[in-house]
Amino acid sequence: MKLPAGPLIVGAVGVAIIGVGIAHAVRGIKASFVEDLNDSARGEGGRVVVPLGRVGFIAKGIAFGVVGALFVTAAVSFDPKKAGGLDVALHTLLQQPYGKWLLAAVALGLACFGVYCFAWAKDVDPAR
Repeated sequence: MKLPAGPLIVGAVGVAIIGVGIAHAVRGIKASFVEDLNDSARGEGGRVVVPLGRVGFIAKGIAFGVVGALFVTAAVSFDPKKAGGLDVALHTLLQQPYGKWLLAAVALGLACFGVYCFAWAKDVDPAR
């Protein structure tokens, strides 16, 4: 932040992180991650795997978005202490109105993403 373009760089990183968050959320909304699954996970197992992936990607996108917003806030306020990682982002959610519910929803979503990743890893085609 002490560099002449420091706040601009931090802000650009924040915007990039927000972009990654949006991409993850869109991937969850459109369920485009299904293309990465084998036929077994798309078929009968897809009744569980696809909803878990949807919720998980959206929650991951929200978490990235909050982290990016913290970076942008730090850049605008010229306060590097306002930037932070996922832990700071989750604490920021907790401090909001209905913060416990927001945090629980994101935590549940990230847990869904973890379960989805296990299902995806189980069905990964090594030939890909």
